[in-house]
Amino acid sequence: MANYDKLTNVKNYSTYQREIFNFFGVARTKQQPLVIAVLDIDHFKLVNDRLGHLAGNQVLMHVAETLDDTLAQYSRSYGFYRTGGEEFTIVFPDTTVDEAFQVITNCWRVVRETPFNYRQTDIDITISVGVADMIVDDQSPNDMYQRADESLYLSKEHGRDAVTINGETQKLLTDLGGSKLRRRANELILQHFDQDQQRWIDPGEYHLSIEERITLIRDALVNSRIQSIVISLSVASFFK
Repeated sequence: MANYDKLTNVKNYSTYQREIFNFFGVARTKQQPLVIAVLDIDHFKLVNDRLGHLAGNQVLMHVAETLDDTLAQYSRSYGFYRTGGEEFTIVFPDTTVDEAFQVITNCWRVVRETPFNYRQTDIDITISVGVADMIVDDQSPNDMYQRADESLYLSKEHGRDAVTINGETQKLLTDLGGSKLRRRANELILQHFDQDQQRWIDPGEYHLSIEERITLIRDALVNSRIQSIVISLSVASFFK
């Protein structure tokens, strides 16, 4: 039980630290390939903030189970670990980066296409992934992990819901077809309902405070995959 994360039932960070050095040593000794994939659940903090930590826990368990089942379809030799709050790590021993890419792509696709509902609220779940394979200059598995983590950062920079391998972000969303493409821009318009006219009115000016607008935007973006937003402020609003 000490080797496994109590919430998700996958191996924990302490186990990863022990086992990765064994994977690395075997790969170096036998001159075998080795691949590490580091992944984050996208916008996980927004789920916690909007629906509570119990919802966040359910998302973690759902993603862990989905990934574990998907990986098992290929091989039980892969190492699968929860290495942070919403971060997981997969180790692919004796596997080339091209072979691992096929598995990782399927994991990415299954997570985003598997429906998830928490208390009658549908939550779109996606993951961002960074991948690196062992190279001759690596002195320890930490060298591999750092490159995988840098690729994960690039996946997030490219809007999340992405896989980056050795610094190159893959065009997975494009391959899914036009209906699956992420939107390049979103616009949030605050309106009020006029009871006399029985219709929604687009206000000429906004009277909500900045704090209230940010709260509304956070609620609206829980299931959004966009990375950044722009809030239009008047000079008066800015100095408030």
